[in-house]
Amino acid sequence: TYKTVTYTNPLDSDATNLVQNPTMEGAGSDVTVRTNLITNPNFEGDTTGWSATGATITKNTSEKVVGGASLSVACTASGNLVKTASKISVSSSMTYTLSAFVKAASGKTLDIKMNEYSSSDVLGQTVLTSVTGNGSWQRVTVEVTTSGTGVKLEPVFENTTAGANTFYVDAVLLEN
Repeated sequence: TYKTVTYTNPLDSDATNLVQNPTMEGAGSDVTVRTNLITNPNFEGDTTGWSATGATITKNTSEKVVGGASLSVACTASGNLVKTASKISVSSSMTYTLSAFVKAASGKTLDIKMNEYSSSDVLGQTVLTSVTGNGSWQRVTVEVTTSGTGVKLEPVFENTTAGANTFYVDAVLLEN
């Protein structure tokens, strides 16, 4: 007999997949379902759900890791960034992981951040990781444990290179 588990693919919010494993070997009695809190993680249709500060964002079909498109972020200066258009409501005192693929030219630098906000939109902690581009796609991860007052998270991809820099983002996943 087959046991079927239906889940939403965290890398494609529009796709539902069926997994069939005749024995469910290694799954135990519980199956963990991963839910992506990012509403447009792959930019297949457009850039809906994302906003830029000082940068120009566009859907790019030439540079991609998952699916047929990525987000192109054309920056003119350090501090230019792209972030989710709305802060994402989360639970207090929980650990959340942001992961994504990023691509930047060799030597160009980015910060991948998670800003935590209270219910009254006061900025609390910021957790970040820095990445130096190598001309290839790199998987990056940032983990944050929300405080007792933190109820919203804002993923941010920020250019830290002086001058112009175009980088790409794909397969964004925010989960707890």
